[in-house]
Amino acid sequence: TATFAGTDRRFYCQCGDFIGNQNKSCGSGLVFYAHCSDEKGHQQILEQLQARPLLDLELRLGEASGAVIAVPLLQMACKIHNEMATFEQAKITVTK
Repeated sequence: TATFAGTDRRFYCQCGDFIGNQNKSCGSGLVFYAHCSDEKGHQQILEQLQARPLLDLELRLGEASGAVIAVPLLQMACKIHNEMATFEQAKITVTK
């Protein structure tokens, strides 16, 4: 059992990932953490999971406000990854 002191907030997704990680029933490698909340409980969970959030904006708004910011960032990264031309496709040659 884990307790996260200093907060009365609930971090359902992070707690679920923490429990799954502790029980080895699912890996936290499947989770993207949108941001590091300014709440101590959230920070403690991230430390226990050794998770690195995408953003640290000192948010403490709740209601998935970090996810609202991070999802477009992830979508842009996927779009760049999927649509960027390779050097060969762009006919770029590297000379030494």
